[in-house]
Amino acid sequence: GVATERIKEHFEATAWIDPHLFSGTQDLLASLRAQGYRIGVVTNGGVPSQSAKIENSGLSRFIDAQVISSAFGAKKPAPEIFHYIAVILQIDPKQSWFVGDDPRADIWGSKQVGFRTCWVERYTPWPTDLPRCYDARVDQTNQCMAVITGGD
Repeated sequence: GVATERIKEHFEATAWIDPHLFSGTQDLLASLRAQGYRIGVVTNGGVPSQSAKIENSGLSRFIDAQVISSAFGAKKPAPEIFHYIAVILQIDPKQSWFVGDDPRADIWGSKQVGFRTCWVERYTPWPTDLPRCYDARVDQTNQCMAVITGGD
């Protein structure tokens, strides 16, 4: 048999070699960067896997900062992780947008610290126990541009 540790090492080394972003994400981020927006990523998970996803997907070229929950010590929807990304980016959440596809972790969580929110509705329906607290709802990432820039 193969030792569990060897399987784990192989998985961590190869699982995220070629992750793909949702269609339109790179164009959106490139456009926002060109307009001077600061961009951050807040993600739940472990450092090896999340770092590999951010790097190997090409996302790292477009962001100014990232916060990975296991390194930070709290995960979305905890308010402190959203406060922290705002501090790192030197932004005011009330003047900023948080875009995400998870109603509770992304939208409700970031809303608790004052972010304006854009829910990219994909696979997770809005939970019946959660107030509909998003500021905008889209079904494709590229639709966020009009929301964030006010239609520019």
